[in-house]
Amino acid sequence: MAQTEKYRASHTESYLQELIGRPFRDIKTEKEQLKRKAETLDQEKLSYLQSNYKTLVELAESQAATKALLSNTQEISVNIYGKKDVLHNIASQNQDFLSSISVHHQQALLMHRMQHQVSSILKIPELMDSCIHKEYFSEALEFQGLAYRLRDRFGSNAVIQDLVYQVETLSEKLSAKFLLQLQKPLKQYTLIKIVTYLRVTSKLSEAEIKYIFLFNAWQQLQTSLKNLIPLLDYNNPELYLKRYLQVIRDRAFSLLFQYQSVFYESTTLYTDPVSSTIDGANLPSNETSALPGLDRESLQSFSQNILSLFVNKIVKEICYVLEIFFPRIHETTARSSLLLQLYYCNQSLTKVGTDMTIHLYKILGKEWLNMLISQAEEKPL
Repeated sequence: MAQTEKYRASHTESYLQELIGRPFRDIKTEKEQLKRKAETLDQEKLSYLQSNYKTLVELAESQAATKALLSNTQEISVNIYGKKDVLHNIASQNQDFLSSISVHHQQALLMHRMQHQVSSILKIPELMDSCIHKEYFSEALEFQGLAYRLRDRFGSNAVIQDLVYQVETLSEKLSAKFLLQLQKPLKQYTLIKIVTYLRVTSKLSEAEIKYIFLFNAWQQLQTSLKNLIPLLDYNNPELYLKRYLQVIRDRAFSLLFQYQSVFYESTTLYTDPVSSTIDGANLPSNETSALPGLDRESLQSFSQNILSLFVNKIVKEICYVLEIFFPRIHETTARSSLLLQLYYCNQSLTKVGTDMTIHLYKILGKEWLNMLISQAEEKPL
């Protein structure tokens, strides 16, 4: 810009020098020409303004609008710059939201692909309940084990938690089913399986399972003995005693042998019906109830003595029947036959650890002693 001002000054100076050397007439003529030229320019300017008035007004308005827009833009820029942290947080939240949608989308696709397997898993409680109803116990336990494996692997999943809750409820139903099975006469193999299942599914202790087993065994023995009651109508004590001893020999021996096989215990016992406490601890009618009032040591002691109590109960039952009915038999042959049968019955019970010799001697006296001596003499050396 300084160069432009310098150029103008030198130009003006040279023009003045030129005017000084020219005649006045030429200067006047040039002045008139310049005046006319200025008037022409003013007319052209006015004409231009008149013809482009609308355009010039629009240009002015646009210029004003542009200035206002630039001002607003500047304010917005300042606001945006001041809120950049907020915008950054919003953008991060949006990104997290989109990531979450992506994860859920992937899970939905996985659920769609695994729909058949998931549907099968959700049917576990239904299938287990069906197995319990049809008494397919092994299959029911397999479904229970599958549910527990799912719990161990996906324990935090709400669906799996609900599934395990249903299975645990069915496990209680399964345990009750096993307890009902113990009320029935069972083969040894089936009995071992039922007790093993009961140990797995129920919350009962080993002592309580033994208690329930022997309670049901006693009920089964009593049912068999009650079936002999009609024989009393014939007023034939010999017949009643023969059948009674036969039931005791078969059923009691079988039940005690089953107990040994199931609980792996020896039944080498000393039985004393006089000091027996079985009457003080009669088994309740509800076999599923726990043993109240027993601490751990008492429960362990009870577990060790429960079989002794059961055997004492059997011996006491036999002695009671003999004391009532044996004196009513007067024929020597019939008495000898019953003594021999009683000897064989005692021998059978001896195999499972029960010996009634002393108790029978107290009731039968020399007759029982003579029977033992005669049987000892008949045995080969």
